[in-house]
Amino acid sequence: MHPAPPTAPRRGGRLRALLIAAVLLAGALLRLVSATETRVHEPLAGDATQYFLYAYNLKNFAIFSKDPGDPPFSGRGIRPDAARSPGYPLFLSAFVQGPPDRSLERRVALAQALLGILTLGAAFLLFRLLLPRGWDLAALTFTALSPHLVVMESYILSETLFTLLLVLSGLGLMLLARRPSLPAAALSGALLALGCLVRPSLSFFPLFLAAYLLFRYRNKKAAVRALVLLAAFLLVLAPWSIRNHTLAKSPLGNENLINFLHYGLYPNMCYQDRPETFGWPTLSDPRAAEIHRSVEGVLSEILRRFREEPARHFSWFFLKKPLYFWSWSILRGSGPFVFRVDASPYLSNPVFQISLGLMRVLHWPLVALMALCCFWAWSRGFPGTRDPASRSFARMLSLLLLAYTAMHMVGLPESRYSLPLKPFGYAMAVLCARACYQKISAMRKKAAGQEAP
Repeated sequence: MHPAPPTAPRRGGRLRALLIAAVLLAGALLRLVSATETRVHEPLAGDATQYFLYAYNLKNFAIFSKDPGDPPFSGRGIRPDAARSPGYPLFLSAFVQGPPDRSLERRVALAQALLGILTLGAAFLLFRLLLPRGWDLAALTFTALSPHLVVMESYILSETLFTLLLVLSGLGLMLLARRPSLPAAALSGALLALGCLVRPSLSFFPLFLAAYLLFRYRNKKAAVRALVLLAAFLLVLAPWSIRNHTLAKSPLGNENLINFLHYGLYPNMCYQDRPETFGWPTLSDPRAAEIHRSVEGVLSEILRRFREEPARHFSWFFLKKPLYFWSWSILRGSGPFVFRVDASPYLSNPVFQISLGLMRVLHWPLVALMALCCFWAWSRGFPGTRDPASRSFARMLSLLLLAYTAMHMVGLPESRYSLPLKPFGYAMAVLCARACYQKISAMRKKAAGQEAP
């Protein structure tokens, strides 16, 4: 007897597996080639300088400080501080061997490329749980090809590690949505706290999340799960918080918050609309030092400007800032590049340039779909999700994306800070595309049914 021919579903399953493997392999190759061929002109520019100093002092002197010492790298005169979160410096300390050199850049870039590959795998698990077959592959393809996520791995910056922790947090929240339980709530809270130890911008999101859980389920069990999530979040953060309270208070304790608010104060990121001041308006403002003295000083200046030019500043804060935050080009960089590079496959390799051009064309349509989904997902009749758990998780993602956007509408709308949200943004964009497809299909069937009689 001859064996039965393979069924169509089995052939379809093999094709799907091949496509998934091809996309994951393509994403991995993009990341590994970029990590080995990209050369950043000044690897320790901007925030990277502080991250290196924290990592160096932590590894060599067990002190968390950005103070270079006197003389530099001697460990003398170093005072501990808390201007940055500890997560990324702790990761970076594994690759620091001595004073900075080019080999550090290569080691970190390769390690972060591996983190990016792990992020791809975790993102696919998330897409598979949220989206139907085929649609999950589309979201994975966008994440794999994203030049911003690939390029970011070559910089000594926290975005790559934070992206992985965000996606893992998303998996925890999906587990909580599908199988609500105390362990799932505790896991979600702990993962969010780990992300917060890399980027403190996540600090307030668990409160919104707990409120949503109460609103969604409206029973005692939901209240207990919300409390467990918050307790796990605070428990993981507790050692860092306690350590910071033992430090002597510094007059620069709010420096990061002041910078965040102050740089976002200027419409179009220019001082008096002068294009040569773009990105760094405070350097040309003669009142910058006066405004920068305190958080209250910046807030007072914002209120004063709203009173004097309400229409202009309403347009800047509520209309233009979201567009800046989700823009294609890095605000203080160029395209997907944060800092200047001397070499990159995106500047010379045709395959990389094709993927760059494709994602650039798709950028704003995907952002528009994501934005629509963030509001449409709250509709009772939203057709994009396949079950109540997916709908609940889509609303959690909506809360996260809207909260981040609102936060940067208040302060600096730097698009670099939206990069870790891209996997979630792609998921929501594909979810919205599916909802539109479902809606159009339903309308066609209804029209066909009316014509049949």
